[in-house]
Amino acid sequence: MSAWFDDASDPLPETAWATYHENAKRGRRHDIVRDDRRPASPGAVEQPLVGQAFALQAGGSLVMLPGEGTVDTAYAGDGTMALASLAALLAADARPTDDPIETWLYANAVEALPAGLYRHDRAGRTLHLRGRETFGGPLAAATTEPALVRRAQAVVLLVGNLAAATLAHGERGYRNAVFATGRQAAGFDQAVGASGLWCRTVAGYYDREIDALLALDGLSQSVLCMVAIGTAAGD
Repeated sequence: MSAWFDDASDPLPETAWATYHENAKRGRRHDIVRDDRRPASPGAVEQPLVGQAFALQAGGSLVMLPGEGTVDTAYAGDGTMALASLAALLAADARPTDDPIETWLYANAVEALPAGLYRHDRAGRTLHLRGRETFGGPLAAATTEPALVRRAQAVVLLVGNLAAATLAHGERGYRNAVFATGRQAAGFDQAVGASGLWCRTVAGYYDREIDALLALDGLSQSVLCMVAIGTAAGD
């Protein structure tokens, strides 16, 4: 089977889905350096939910979980997204619990929510803070639509647990993950109308750079879709 890679340091995948996934990635070819890329583990499972946790209640109120510290004050400025709107959008996620997709979120300007990178726990209706670094600039720079990412109050990143999916279902597991990603992205499109938000799929991004920002190895776990979300005021 023929395959091409961004540089000679790329390990050769041993399965059809891994070869396809690597070949389908957008790369800068001459600019990207991947010497620090971690090898994928065939039986890798999703990362544990760790870090500061924020509970998204039915009414959109923000409640700190016991023992997790304090909530930062609201971020001021035009175009700040209401927390209730974000909570309603995430609550519309009705995928099965064994779905191979994780929802990550970069919150840039959401009221009462510290700016940072989060993982969404659907079952617990919580956002788990993974990092307070300023991801907005690097995130925008790793796409072909930086202006769209910069004007969004939040960016959703749908991460596929590809190794776990294919371990459970073989090569078909990769297809299942891709289909599930498309269904979730379509679900956001349907849900934003009632929430007063807008959303746009980020059509082009540099997969390896985005995965590196999230500390994903790009094979056992990889970003499959990016969705920019904002308010009418920030549109």
